[in-house]
Amino acid sequence: MYYYNLVVDNRSRLTDIGYTYSSSQKLEIGTVVYVKFGNSVNPRLAVVISGADRSSITNPEITIKEIVSVSGEFCLSKEAVEIALWMTSRYAIRKIDALKLFFPQGKKPKKKLPKDMVLNICGESMNIVRLTSEQEAAIKEISMATNNSQNKTFLLHGVTGSGKTEVYFRLIEKSIKNGKNTIYLVPEITHIDQILRRLVDRFGQDAISVIHSRLNPSQRFIQWQKVFDGKSKIVLGTRSALFVPLSNVGVVIMDEEHENAYKSDMTPKYETVDIAYKLAKINNAVLILGSATPSVVSYYRAKTGIYRLISLKQKYNKAPFPSMFLIDMSDELREGNTGILSSKLYLEINKAIERQKQVILFSNRRDVTQAIESTCKTLFPKLNTVRLDMDIATKKTVAANIIKDFELGLHDILIGTQIIAKSIDYKNVGLAGIISADSSIRSGDYRGGERTFQLITQVAGRAGRGDFDANVVVQTMDSDSFYINAAINNDYDGFYQREISFREMMNYPPFSDIVEISVLGKNLEICINKMNEYLNYVGGINILKELEFLSPIEDVSFQSNKKSRLIAMCKCPLKLRAELVKTCNIFSVKMAKDRDGATIMLDVNPY
Repeated sequence: MYYYNLVVDNRSRLTDIGYTYSSSQKLEIGTVVYVKFGNSVNPRLAVVISGADRSSITNPEITIKEIVSVSGEFCLSKEAVEIALWMTSRYAIRKIDALKLFFPQGKKPKKKLPKDMVLNICGESMNIVRLTSEQEAAIKEISMATNNSQNKTFLLHGVTGSGKTEVYFRLIEKSIKNGKNTIYLVPEITHIDQILRRLVDRFGQDAISVIHSRLNPSQRFIQWQKVFDGKSKIVLGTRSALFVPLSNVGVVIMDEEHENAYKSDMTPKYETVDIAYKLAKINNAVLILGSATPSVVSYYRAKTGIYRLISLKQKYNKAPFPSMFLIDMSDELREGNTGILSSKLYLEINKAIERQKQVILFSNRRDVTQAIESTCKTLFPKLNTVRLDMDIATKKTVAANIIKDFELGLHDILIGTQIIAKSIDYKNVGLAGIISADSSIRSGDYRGGERTFQLITQVAGRAGRGDFDANVVVQTMDSDSFYINAAINNDYDGFYQREISFREMMNYPPFSDIVEISVLGKNLEICINKMNEYLNYVGGINILKELEFLSPIEDVSFQSNKKSRLIAMCKCPLKLRAELVKTCNIFSVKMAKDRDGATIMLDVNPY
């Protein structure tokens, strides 16, 4: 007989441990099996996570059950199991929750499989005639690592329009020639369509799978199965694409690496860049983090040698940067303009339309976005104005259709939130307007200034991507803001130097981890008692005595009629993170034994 440790698919924290079972056949790590568990009548699904030594079980009263059957539908790779178990020690999530991230996505249709949706995609050429010297140098340096299967992480800091996408494509091409596969991540589903068309043009339909949450269950299964069967060389998708069973990975790309959409804000909570880094390391692959506005944490890692920094400072074909105009809306108010558009922005919209160019108007708040749409339809009744934000993009095809129609010139003015600000290559935008540019600074988040700099730079980058001059109008009530002026002057280095000094002084990331501990319970009294019990437990551990938690507060935004939520925050030194995570894992088991319905959860660097 052979003996194995399994993680069983059971909801309780009490059972989220390794259970030893026997098998008459030899099994691999990652094998999915069915077992008798507890008092359950039906066999439970379980995953083999390691081999077990029968002699280590000395209690004669323990009977080792035999595995009932092996699943013939799927299995996990040993690399997937390794990453999943590592995630439990890094994020305090359950083993089974981490393992399930690697399970098949979607649902196999009971009847005939529908057609692979990628086969319906028509290619779109990027019309790249020649590379810039900066692109060639970037490709050459990264290729040295990919050609030799060296695990390295590169931060590709390229200004908007510098040709980062073409660098990605050339490296994918080289990776395929080396017999390797690629994972290509984007932060939002709306970014996928244009990149997919361009990938199809370059690499064909058969080589590509697409993974994201808006696919129907049948299509998600088809895309996952295509990868599982070894037919895909490129997997394009949002963060869930990291968990597909792609073997022989040579390149992992995280485009717009700074975006907070890469942070999972639901159970299980994790940071995509961490998983990508771990996956690349296991596969001796290259990780490429690309952005025009790298996160402060990533840039710090590049400056300190954890990543290798590569810069693209010139726009492709040396096209000019758009002209930037900073408008103080308090001056507009003094002049009697109480509207949402400044006189300068109104004038520039008219000029852009006269030049047969399109206009993008951006706001970081959805309620303001709706007011902008109403204003534009009143002031410019003859123009075709369309709005795109999360309220409208709930249906899977709406956002893609709006963006495609805008690319075709069917809309004059596109109004939106962050969806329209990132990564998409609009060819005919002559004007970008940014409304309430200082709203992120006032958010109360320590990253508010960073988000402001990034959003202004990214929105400005949507204008003037052709061979024509373009303008950007930035409206604010705080025209003296350092972050806004740094973005206006395209001064990333100046922004970074000031921001990293501020973070070091305040002991914010990357010099610590901000950890949120939350307790959920039937009522606030239970939450308070459990939180105090946990904080006392942590305070009794010598190595964690230096941690300082802010006084717990009730999460009034938590929407539940039957439960309350209490939150405590702390700045955790990087060296103590693993120990703090361990306390949460241990205490969660203790809480499960109490059987009062209360749970504890840890979130590292939440948004």
